[in-house]
Amino acid sequence: MPALARAFLVPLPLLSPPYPPQPLLSIPVEKILAEITDKGKISDLYNSKGVVESYKGEDKEILFCKDEDEVYSDEGFIICVFPEDKEHFMAHIAAGNGIPPPIK
Repeated sequence: MPALARAFLVPLPLLSPPYPPQPLLSIPVEKILAEITDKGKISDLYNSKGVVESYKGEDKEILFCKDEDEVYSDEGFIICVFPEDKEHFMAHIAAGNGIPPPIK
């Protein structure tokens, strides 16, 4: 897992519980595919299996971002299936700007 992503996933020791919600999570491709294989058609990512399998990132981890305001869709989260999008989202969030606005 990239160091930047780990920084978002590890609770800050200076804050007392409850910790602020994490805006992103990086999940290994093999873990996603194992869940799809295990649950089959009832898996939330069953329809995305082809995209997950074809992920080209060197780290082989797909980024999931919270989309509480449903800017990108009505699903409540975003799946970054391209390494360039993953880097863009992580940089935008690391800068304190939240998720980047959609390109129109």
